[in-house]
Amino acid sequence: MKKNIKIDQINFYKSSRLIGVGFFLLFFFVINNFYTQESILNTLKNRLSTEPSLIVKADFKHSFISNQLIAMRGIKAGLNFNDSIKIGIGYSWMKNNFIFDNPNAVINNENYNLKYSYVSLFFDYSVYSYSNWNYILSSDFAIAKFAYKNRLTRKVDFSSFGFVLEPSLAAEYRLFKYVIAGGGIGYRFVLRDKNNITESFSAPLYILRVKLDFLSIYNDHFK
Repeated sequence: MKKNIKIDQINFYKSSRLIGVGFFLLFFFVINNFYTQESILNTLKNRLSTEPSLIVKADFKHSFISNQLIAMRGIKAGLNFNDSIKIGIGYSWMKNNFIFDNPNAVINNENYNLKYSYVSLFFDYSVYSYSNWNYILSSDFAIAKFAYKNRLTRKVDFSSFGFVLEPSLAAEYRLFKYVIAGGGIGYRFVLRDKNNITESFSAPLYILRVKLDFLSIYNDHFK
């Protein structure tokens, strides 16, 4: 039984890394298709020269830790440059829904919860807009904490830190005047010393979002 688990984990790690490399190549292919290096710099300069507005948004993602699907939740705040570039900071955390699939005598679901959270810098770039559609390239760069929290003492007994890069591609569609829905894919690259936390955190990302256009609401009814 243990041998089968190890084989499954090895296959998961290999396929996960291949997906990551493939996505990274796709990410740069899309950028290269839409813009040359010179046009990227000019476009960034022109868009960042507009007067920004404040933005606050919720963030919902699904991904994997080891071979298990988990849900991430987050909140972000920053500056919105004419709905074309958004930059800021955020905080994300994993919902407490992880079940150790190969627990040992010490680390198991009766004694511990797996905790994963990070503080990030985010960058959203609107690559192409047409009618009600908007296509966005995004990237989060974060400092993350990985930990085992003791259920009884409520203290963290084992922890480590690392760096996280999360590039993604997403499409959004304006359903109604103030309601926007969308989805996308991405990949989470994690660089860390495994130390006492043995789970694998590099994995594909699946993004679902529904949001209210507060800027339009404000401009139409309060400005």
